[in-house]
Amino acid sequence: MQAFLLTARTDQGFCRRNHDRGGCWGASESLDAGVLLRIKPFVARPPAHRDARAPRRKFRRPLMTMPAARRWMAGLGLAFGLAGLSQALEVGGLTFDDAVTVAGVTLKPNGAGVRTRVNVNVYSLALYLPEKKSSTGAVLEVAGPRRLALGLLRQATGDELGQAFIAGIMANSDKAERARLASAITQFSDAFVGITMAGKGDVITMDWLPEVGTVTAFNGKPLGEPIKDLAFYNTLLKIWLGSKPVDASLKPQLLGAKG
Repeated sequence: MQAFLLTARTDQGFCRRNHDRGGCWGASESLDAGVLLRIKPFVARPPAHRDARAPRRKFRRPLMTMPAARRWMAGLGLAFGLAGLSQALEVGGLTFDDAVTVAGVTLKPNGAGVRTRVNVNVYSLALYLPEKKSSTGAVLEVAGPRRLALGLLRQATGDELGQAFIAGIMANSDKAERARLASAITQFSDAFVGITMAGKGDVITMDWLPEVGTVTAFNGKPLGEPIKDLAFYNTLLKIWLGSKPVDASLKPQLLGAKG
């Protein structure tokens, strides 16, 4: 509202067009001399003949400026690029890394598969090596770091796990080997006693580190002390790659066979 100061005498009317109502304001009707009168200012109306239905053009601010759009596209491309670098290996519904670093060396999956028993999936297993090998002998001759990654697909106690490993070692070693590795075998199986119950998704890794030995971990936590004898690690590998593997269909998959 705008204010207009009228200073006329009471006997003199002042007229200002009231555009809303038509007519005049008179001093004799509503004013005394020096009274401040507030009236509506004039507001322009569109001509009656203008098409009221014609839509107004609206100018909207762009959602993103060109520099911002370029940055967004660059970030999107980077995200896709990183996604390509971080692909994972899926085995039996569990996800394994497509590359791991052991003792400073990058290892990649040589092969992977699922251990089944009486049509029941027991665990997923992946063998990591510095380079591809297609025979048991070639895998056993690798001098550098190696890894076996075992992901459980069902529940098992620590004692059950230890006994299963011993059974696999017994089936793929002769009497002389078992006698020479007796203390290492006992140390390895005893390391699992502390696991009350393992379940689906829990991961056991068995690494060979040339300067350290066999290092076993449960969900990343070391189990027991390293076992320094290389022959023991190769004996572990024979559980799945030996002449009497625990799962005959898993062996070729670990050696890189397709299908």
